[in-house]
Amino acid sequence: MLRAAAAAARSVALVDFDRGPQRRQSNAEMPAGALLQLPAPPNLNLTFRSIGHCNCPTSIATYLISSAMRAETLLLFAAPLAYLALAPYTKVEESFNLQAAHDILKFGIGPEGLKKYDHVEFPGVVPRTFLGAAVLAMLASPARLLDLDPFAYQYIVRGILSILMSLALYRFYTVADRALGRSTAFWFVLLQATQFHVNFYASRTLPNTFAFILTTIAQSFFLQNRIPLALALLTFTTTIFRIELLLLLATTTLRLLLTRRITIPTIIKSGFIGGISGLLVTVGVDSWFWGEAPMWPEAVGFWYNAVLGKSVEWGVSPWWTYFLESLPKLSLNPLTYVVLVPLAVAWHPRRRVAWDLVVPYLAFVAVYSVQPHKEWRFIEYVVPPLTLTAAMGASYIWDRRSKSVMYKLCSIAVTLSVPFTLALALLMGLISSLNYPGGHALAHLHSLSHATSSTNRVWMDVATCMTGASRFGQREAEGWWYDKTEDEQRLLEEGFWEGVDWIITEHVGKFERAEWEKVEVVRGYAGVGKLSVVGGIEEQGRSDVPRVGWWERWAALWPAPYGVRLAERIWILRKN
Repeated sequence: MLRAAAAAARSVALVDFDRGPQRRQSNAEMPAGALLQLPAPPNLNLTFRSIGHCNCPTSIATYLISSAMRAETLLLFAAPLAYLALAPYTKVEESFNLQAAHDILKFGIGPEGLKKYDHVEFPGVVPRTFLGAAVLAMLASPARLLDLDPFAYQYIVRGILSILMSLALYRFYTVADRALGRSTAFWFVLLQATQFHVNFYASRTLPNTFAFILTTIAQSFFLQNRIPLALALLTFTTTIFRIELLLLLATTTLRLLLTRRITIPTIIKSGFIGGISGLLVTVGVDSWFWGEAPMWPEAVGFWYNAVLGKSVEWGVSPWWTYFLESLPKLSLNPLTYVVLVPLAVAWHPRRRVAWDLVVPYLAFVAVYSVQPHKEWRFIEYVVPPLTLTAAMGASYIWDRRSKSVMYKLCSIAVTLSVPFTLALALLMGLISSLNYPGGHALAHLHSLSHATSSTNRVWMDVATCMTGASRFGQREAEGWWYDKTEDEQRLLEEGFWEGVDWIITEHVGKFERAEWEKVEVVRGYAGVGKLSVVGGIEEQGRSDVPRVGWWERWAALWPAPYGVRLAERIWILRKN
């Protein structure tokens, strides 16, 4: 019986449940110049029929074991969701899409509902597309049937975005698995899931996050040699979400032309389809939400930031910043750019694939470095292809670990770099969670035992709103009213404060009057270094007011002379 079971298992093993029998070919057998020519997807009905023909429980067990071996892909989903749980609040860069998703869910998209949207009062410097927020709100809308805490919907909206990001990376992983082998795909997951920035920001409603999802899918199409579709999707994304992707589109297209894998008519056709589709979608959607026609937000943003040069008002950086600071920070693994990527492009049997993954994306970074204002999220789209290139280098070392002492030592170093990077990423996540005192202050205000009046009117300053206080955190249904007036002239009027019961503010000194009582204070991140008090946290603006935050209980127990400095950031004041 055991021999029969083993024979049945071997017969099932001949069929790869995801890819068909052709997956048995090793990487070494594939010609180096063949750019990932993938077979057609297998017939899943035939695949499972093959299992049934075995008529043996072992065949099912073999399938389950095969599936379990790919359990590491859960890391692509678990890592971003873990960071969401750790830091559920958001900052000002994410506010437009987050507030828009809230408003679409709560007020709908009718003319009367649009008047209540946050962007009517706070439109921002340049308009942004509503498309991403509308998609999130649509996917989250079934949750409205549940009687949930208002802030739970922020978890849901951000969780959906996180899952969409993970699905895009999972698709990229599956394509890489078929094209480059199991070992490379495995290392891709380990290297990708242990990074910090992409995972921490996967659920954050930045325009770059929406663009990252679509560019990652486009990159998977490039790997499959579905070049026209990839170019069309990349053009579509450029038109709607991030105009700077035009540079990535240019470097990618140039690489394809130089390697003779695409013709100019195909480029024109793909660009036309993607561009016109994106333009029709964004103009149609955003003209309605902004109340102006025609409205193309990315074109307005491009004119303001690039043509008028206003982006420099947010700061400038040297030309080398992306290469020497941003890329290493995005990868986080110390071996990625020092060992793994160079190894893949120099010695890997499929090094032409590595070149195709590296050249257009590093060229994009080089060209974009001309722009004075730099932020790592402007180039985050290069992370999946560069991580896959590093995974090729890691698998090259790992698969040869038994051939020499050098390969064995290198494989140990690569293996140890994974938990090291994970530990570093988790530490960065813990520290980053201290950057949202406004969100913590608003949440804690609602939980105060003496906040029981039927009319609780709260005024929040700019710093509070910029560090986590969103509309999802407001509780109008429970009798709370919120005011975010910024006009200094209005704030100087005595009559303005007559109806205010609570203040959440950064500038407590402005309210050193008898009518206002300091209730609590939220401390936030103020750097890393030597502490003035061991067994506590750096004393910056220490007061006797109670402190809010889960980290305070750990702060008093910290034994080392070096650590995280915290400073009093956001105050909760009550009218006497």
